[in-house]
Amino acid sequence: MWGRQADLRQSGNEGSTGFSYSYRINGLAYPQAAVVTKACVDSALQLGFPEARIPLAQAVVMLATAPKSNSAYMAIEAALADIHRDCGEVPQAILDINSTSGKTAGGKGYFYKGYQYPHEFPNSFVKQDYLPENIRGAKYYEYGNNKFEQGLKEYWGKIKNASHGLERKT
Repeated sequence: MWGRQADLRQSGNEGSTGFSYSYRINGLAYPQAAVVTKACVDSALQLGFPEARIPLAQAVVMLATAPKSNSAYMAIEAALADIHRDCGEVPQAILDINSTSGKTAGGKGYFYKGYQYPHEFPNSFVKQDYLPENIRGAKYYEYGNNKFEQGLKEYWGKIKNASHGLERKT
């Protein structure tokens, strides 16, 4: 991480090293890593040296010893690869909220006809295709093997199973 400092200074991004590391390396295994890193950097800026070394050292130790996961990073990279391969057209029902011809769905006036507004369904979940036909069924995110992501996996499984076959809220 620190070997890139000279390159970062030249590019004008010297402050982004810890933040990038916290998102790319710690990721969803410790989602608060970026928030804590930012707080440490902000404290260091307010304190000035020599005291600034203390919150910076805390950020480094925390990032180095915290759980690691690159699952979200890998998911966005895979999704972007599909986008760059021209994955097809966005499904009509989920086109832009600002579209002038799409103000009819669910009585909310947000999307095209056929869109099912998740918040009108139990657990705010509805089975609906959001991907273009060319990549329908693609799976980008794989849960990491850490406590936080396994908790997400368990929660998501419960929501999908509990919502199966349920009708729109009235």
